[in-house]
Amino acid sequence: LSWHKQAIPSELDTIATQRLIEYLFSNCSHRNVIVMKSNLDLIKKLIECWKERIHAPTLILYKLISEQDLKSKQNAIGLSLIGILLANDILPYYVPPTPTGNLPPVTTNSMLTTIPNDLTEDKFNDTILKNMKNTYRNIYAAAAEVIGMLLNVKKLKQETNQRLLEQLNLILKWHNSQGLSDTYVTCIYSIQKHYPLIVDKTVMNKLIFGLKKMYGDIKIECLESLVANITEFDSAYLELRAAGILDILIHKDFGIRGVALRLLHKLLPKLTHEQLYEIAQILYVDGPNECQIWTLEIYKWMYDYITNYLTKEIKTSITPLSEIFYHHVREQLLQLLSSKNEYIRVNCRNFWCDSKRLSTSSHHRLIALVDQLYSIKTENEYLNYCTNFLLERTTHNPDYNHFIFENPLDKCLFQEFPLACNWRQRHHTYMTPLFTLQSQSIIDPSMSTTTNLMTIDPVQFMQTLSENNNNNADQQQQSSNSTSSMILQTQEISNRQQFIPTQMLDNNNNNNTNYNWLKQTNTLDSINTFMLPTLSTQTKKTTSLIVDVDNTNKK
Repeated sequence: LSWHKQAIPSELDTIATQRLIEYLFSNCSHRNVIVMKSNLDLIKKLIECWKERIHAPTLILYKLISEQDLKSKQNAIGLSLIGILLANDILPYYVPPTPTGNLPPVTTNSMLTTIPNDLTEDKFNDTILKNMKNTYRNIYAAAAEVIGMLLNVKKLKQETNQRLLEQLNLILKWHNSQGLSDTYVTCIYSIQKHYPLIVDKTVMNKLIFGLKKMYGDIKIECLESLVANITEFDSAYLELRAAGILDILIHKDFGIRGVALRLLHKLLPKLTHEQLYEIAQILYVDGPNECQIWTLEIYKWMYDYITNYLTKEIKTSITPLSEIFYHHVREQLLQLLSSKNEYIRVNCRNFWCDSKRLSTSSHHRLIALVDQLYSIKTENEYLNYCTNFLLERTTHNPDYNHFIFENPLDKCLFQEFPLACNWRQRHHTYMTPLFTLQSQSIIDPSMSTTTNLMTIDPVQFMQTLSENNNNNADQQQQSSNSTSSMILQTQEISNRQQFIPTQMLDNNNNNNTNYNWLKQTNTLDSINTFMLPTLSTQTKKTTSLIVDVDNTNKK
């Protein structure tokens, strides 16, 4: 909607706008799923543009989620509409303001003014929670996600969540008592996507305890639910180790392994020296892009940790464990320098090029490359990445971005050069440069500038050679004078062409781990590029609602 910034209703048109919203909500459902998704997408965009003038049609929403049959999917449309409102920070239960003074109540013939007295906020929320008992996964997962969004919005608006949390705990206990761990994990996973505080120590213990019995997507959801608050758990690593987290790191299911790597990456600051070494021995650099990226992040953190640890141990004595730990992490990082993925390769090279790890001096960097960055496992790629590290220093030269030729070729003046195709020159791979002929003509004015020594007949050259030897003594004085004049001329030219700094290289590029100095850009090859997900977001955030309710206008 290109007009969304200009065509915003005024406050005088609030009633008409609300009637339009109620009409769209009432007629959103359709037999055809494609038409229904199109209607939801239209409502989503309209609410994102007009959210300042919109209130939730509570009664319509209540009717759309009130189907009591637990084997029905009819409530899916109502849950999606509530999710759209909550994504724009609009609470689904709206209470019209009471009239002040002697003013009569506002009558707009809108359904907002006809909310029955028995429809309280607790009853409305309880109706949403009942959908979490539905038989179908897409219904109870969508209801759980809506509850998570509702808890988050009420927290942002500084409204109390105590009553809603009490109702939610009853539903979660019911799921846990049914012996269906899949439904319990799915509900927790859907809620924590928007409200991570739901995963407290009690819930975390239940998830870790049942981790060994889970498989496939349920296991991924269980691990995803642990990521947000795993650092709040004191003995998290010991519990995860007992639940088989180390076995997951060598699992053939790369989706499960990727989530486990993200989980361990967040736990790294709380682990001991021996625990870090244990993880480092198990990690592999193979696998798809996501696994390689999180493995790289873990090894980068471990390298900085072990180097600082060794620095402290030098004062006392370096233990064999620390030395083995250091060499293992170093070799794994060197192997990642030759990764097939360009993002990983550039990220790892920028990690090594940092001044904390390699000196900014070319001389000291060359010594460090020979001393620290050689490994038998990466011998085939050693010259490749060492050359890259040495050439990287050229980018810090202020004249690095200066053009080699001042003018483009289409503006240059060319002169014809007579190329002699003598058969004697057939096997020669070189040619006398033009500047040498020019300097010879200056030293010996009698020599023609068009004469090329490479094209002279050998017999003629032998005849002139004896004559030149006889005249060498006579011409030595003249040539020395000419040479001195040439030196003066070149000095004058060099004085006129003194080095002038052009533009300094942007130093901010050093802080960007994705900056490719060779291409002078952050944009990598789109085919081989894999964007690194952050710990606050999921790698592939999915929703159980009919449409993705994330607000695209939010920044």
